[in-house]
Amino acid sequence: MKTNGKRTFQPSYLLFLLVCLLIMMLVLVPIGYMVVESITLEEGGVSLGNFVKYFSRSGIRESLMNTLIVALGIGTFGTLLGVTLAFGVSRTNMRFKTLVKSTIIVAIMVSPRQRVMIAKMASEINFNRLPLLVGVLEQNSQAVIESCHALLDQGLDHFVITPPYYLPFTTQAELVCHYERIASHVPGNIILYNIPQN
Repeated sequence: MKTNGKRTFQPSYLLFLLVCLLIMMLVLVPIGYMVVESITLEEGGVSLGNFVKYFSRSGIRESLMNTLIVALGIGTFGTLLGVTLAFGVSRTNMRFKTLVKSTIIVAIMVSPRQRVMIAKMASEINFNRLPLLVGVLEQNSQAVIESCHALLDQGLDHFVITPPYYLPFTTQAELVCHYERIASHVPGNIILYNIPQN
């Protein structure tokens, strides 16, 4: 928040800093401890001998190589499959396009509570410098209204609202009615997000 051109302190800044410090402590401290212990000899001193001894075991090397092969194979396969499906959905008239798009959307769906939490965190990271556009994707008008009000309670008032993707509207009049009902119950700023088949 700014007052007369000056940014004022907000409690959310301190909370964000504390959360970052906590995450660093929970992640970096154990890793640092393991690194120190791994290079410290029992009689004192520092050496990389433990690493040499560890990786000199044939079973360890085999396990590491298998892990790398599997990880590389899965990463390569996933990338090729993702790029191929993305190209097919966006640039061709491939069969089962709707099914592919629906599957992609399902994979990134989160619960309403998680959505509010993520949006709130993004807003705090943004320090309210710019309007945060929050996507709202639900299967009926009432669910959209409830999601928007949950976000409004957190100070978020810019919504990108997508038509229901599993239940396409039969006519444009139904789509207009859907958005009119939402607009009459949500006092925030609404941006319409278009799905061509709807």
